[in-house]
Amino acid sequence: MKNTIKLITLFAFPIIAIFATESEIQNTFRGIDFSSTEVQKVQSMEITIPKIAKRVDSIHNTDKYPITFFKADCIQEKDCFSLLISVLAIPHSLKSYETILQESKIKDFGSTPYEMNKWMELTSFKTDKTTILFGPGELLGNKINAFYYFKDTKETYKVTINLIYHPNFQDEEWKNILLHSFLIIDSISIK
Repeated sequence: MKNTIKLITLFAFPIIAIFATESEIQNTFRGIDFSSTEVQKVQSMEITIPKIAKRVDSIHNTDKYPITFFKADCIQEKDCFSLLISVLAIPHSLKSYETILQESKIKDFGSTPYEMNKWMELTSFKTDKTTILFGPGELLGNKINAFYYFKDTKETYKVTINLIYHPNFQDEEWKNILLHSFLIIDSISIK
């Protein structure tokens, strides 16, 4: 919980950290390396993911839209860190952008999430409708949900980054993890 509370005062941190030199940024956390990445394509979206993450493509059970998961598990048994990224491409005919966003605010977080307005200002790619939410995960860790409505294909892309860890990270490590999470969001483009 310490990291969640601390983030409230750190909304501006990722903005400042982007200008730090590469050598000042820690890239590996409990066995998960963010420095070695690759571009992945999911439907019309491209996103840069740590190479260590394994990809699994699936289909939503009921509504049949595509879901892609990228998962990197902790290596250590005591100090755990798992990264789970999911990308959903939801057709507007199934759910509107506004409905998807509202459902996420109610169901996806352990408490009311924060809108990451500073992150949205800095991201390289935006759509007419773009929102980034941050908050505690349902059980452990923290979660980032980014939403993009792409009018050309009439789809809402929902990108979720789950940061699951125990015990808590030190403040400096947590700042770097947030920076790397921002860089994943910043790598997104839809064509």
